[in-house]
Amino acid sequence: MTTFNLNILPIHRINGQESADLPGLLAVTPPRKAARGREKDNLVVYLMLSGNTALSAAELSQLNNDAAGAFYQSAGSLTSALRKTAESINAALLARNLASTGRGQYALGWLALAALREAQCTLLLSGPAHAVLVSEGQSRHIHDAALSGKGLGSSQSFQAYLSQVELHSNDLLVLCAKFPMDWEADLINERPPASLDASYRKLTFTRGDLHAALIQAQSGHGMITILRPEVSAPQSPALTVAPVPSGSIGPQGFEPLGDQEREESPVSSSITEEELDAMADFAAHMVQPSAYAIPPQPEEMIPLPEEESIPDAAPPAVRDFPPSIPRAKPVEPVSVPTVEKDRDEETAEGVSAASEPVPTSTKTDKPSAHA
Repeated sequence: MTTFNLNILPIHRINGQESADLPGLLAVTPPRKAARGREKDNLVVYLMLSGNTALSAAELSQLNNDAAGAFYQSAGSLTSALRKTAESINAALLARNLASTGRGQYALGWLALAALREAQCTLLLSGPAHAVLVSEGQSRHIHDAALSGKGLGSSQSFQAYLSQVELHSNDLLVLCAKFPMDWEADLINERPPASLDASYRKLTFTRGDLHAALIQAQSGHGMITILRPEVSAPQSPALTVAPVPSGSIGPQGFEPLGDQEREESPVSSSITEEELDAMADFAAHMVQPSAYAIPPQPEEMIPLPEEESIPDAAPPAVRDFPPSIPRAKPVEPVSVPTVEKDRDEETAEGVSAASEPVPTSTKTDKPSAHA
C-alpha cells in the first residue's frame, strides 16, 4: 500500500491581521508505546472554539495533547478511538463551562479529526465543521450539520459525523470550522489540485476572518510537516492622505499645512452637516454675475432718451392726453376780499413765484438691464 507524507499549511486571520500560527491545530505520528491498532495511524486534530470566552494558546495545546493521548491509548477500531478523542475534548470543555456558569461564560468546540492509515483517511466532524477533498478525479465537500450537532462542551453527550475518503498523491484536504462562500468555487471546481502555495494565495483573497488548515498528501514514508506561511505586515484599514509636495499650492490657492500646523490646527479633515448647511447658505447669498452684464458708464455720458425729454418752458397743460382719459374741469375763481396794498403785493409775489415752472432734472435713471 502507498504511504503518504502530509504537508500542513495553516490559514489564520483575525480582524484583518494574518498569523503564521493556528491555535488548536495538532498533527502527530504514532508514539512508540501506542495501543494495539494505533501503530500505523497518523492523527491531525483541528479545534476551533466559539462562545463568549476564549482559551489561551497554551490551554488549547494542552487540550489537544490530552486528546491525542486518548487516541493512541485506545485499542480497537479506528472509529472508536476517534470517538474517545472527541469525548476527551468534550469532557474538558464541559467541566470548564460548568465552573463558569455563574459568570455566564462558555466555550463550544468545533472539532475535525483526520486519521490517516496508508491511503485511507477517516474523518470525524463535531459541530458545524467542514472538510473538503480536492482530488484529480473529483472534489467532495464533507459536511452535515444535522449529524455533526452544535459542538462539544454543551452536554455530556455529543454528536459526530464520520466519513472516509481515499487519498492520492497531490490531493488537497481542507479542514475548517467556518466555510466561506467564496471557497465553494475555489475548491470544488479546482482540478487538478493546485500546490499549497497557490491554494493559500487563492483562499486568502477572501475577506473576513479565516481559520483553516490545508493538508496536501505526497508519496513518502508517513512523515508530517507543518509549514509556516510568510505573513506580511498588517495594513491599517484607515484611509491615508497622500502628502503634498513642498512648496506646491493646494486646491483653491491654499498652501498645504506643515506637520506642526497640522497638529495645532483644530480644523477636522471631515465636514459636518452643520458646516455644509452654512456653506450652502453662504453660497445662496452670493450675487452671481448676470449673463448680460452691462459695463459701468459715467453718468455724464448716458444719453437722454428722446421720448422722455421734457422742455423746461413747456407748461403741463399743453401735454396731450389720450381721449380715453377724462379731462378735469377747471376750477372756478374764488373772489377774494380787498385787503391792504402791502398784503396784496405779498400775495401777488407768492402766486407769481408758485406759478413759475419747477425745473426738472436732465438726468434720468439708467434703464434696468433686466426690465
